[in-house]
Amino acid sequence: MQTTLPQFLAHLATTDRAHLTIKNYSSDLKAFMAWFETTQGHAPKITMITPLDIREYRRHLSQIKQLKPASINRHLAALRSYFNWAIEANKVASNPLHGIKLMRQPVHAPRWLTRPEAYALLRAAAEIEQLAEAKGLTASAELACRDQAIIALMLHAGLRVSEVCALQPRDVTMTARSGWVVVRFGKGRKYREVPLNVDARKAVQRWLEIQPEFLKKGEATTKWLFVGQRGEPLQPRAVQRMLEKLAHVAHLEAKTVTPHTLRHTFGKNLVDTGTPLNQVAMLLGHDNLNTTAIYTTPSATDLSQAVDKIAWAD
Repeated sequence: MQTTLPQFLAHLATTDRAHLTIKNYSSDLKAFMAWFETTQGHAPKITMITPLDIREYRRHLSQIKQLKPASINRHLAALRSYFNWAIEANKVASNPLHGIKLMRQPVHAPRWLTRPEAYALLRAAAEIEQLAEAKGLTASAELACRDQAIIALMLHAGLRVSEVCALQPRDVTMTARSGWVVVRFGKGRKYREVPLNVDARKAVQRWLEIQPEFLKKGEATTKWLFVGQRGEPLQPRAVQRMLEKLAHVAHLEAKTVTPHTLRHTFGKNLVDTGTPLNQVAMLLGHDNLNTTAIYTTPSATDLSQAVDKIAWAD
């Protein structure tokens, strides 16, 4: 397995897998190889792995206290993907994970922002812009305007952070009463068009009006919609840091305010307003309705509110 691992990872890169996925799969496969060598006394060969080995490895993982079922299943998914590739590459005749069951895991609702939390975040962003304007800090005010447009596209249009960073001005269309954004290469390189509500249109339009002048000050030109202080293309990590800063200003936990939290909030809000799941799936770019259905999973707050409604005491 050691000699074929680099080939498998290179294959993953060609299939447009996320960098973090490739990194995790590499770590998971190395962990399996280390376990096999410890238990068998020699390094594993790709043709030697049996279903019995996989079941015993699953049992081994389940005894590691800090590993949750989801993490164990990720280890198994890495092995399954590796052996599927090995079959296609004519390195093995069968997948030893065929018929191997995953660990049962509870279904948890994704983390999303409540209405008060979203309000606090949006207010913090607006406050930073106003304070910068009051102090005559034009560049800081413009960056705050940019940040509000970025937040709007994740919170009101459900874009992933990578999709936001990849946008170009030509991908945004505005009319007097409508607007939409084109995601040319979403997850899995899928194309989709997402309509923009009035909040998103206002935020993005303000940035569109400022961006050309902002670039002139930095003496830079770019094809990207969102840029940094020197006109460089904005990176996902920069967006994450921006949200961490705003979370601090808004007195929110940084770990609860992430790009994906904003996307989850978009999905949850759509479901709560009665939007059919097939429409929510299209807006989020999901192929499988089961993925979208997670937004129907009640959160701890939902469950608490449900039982409070039947209480007799004041």
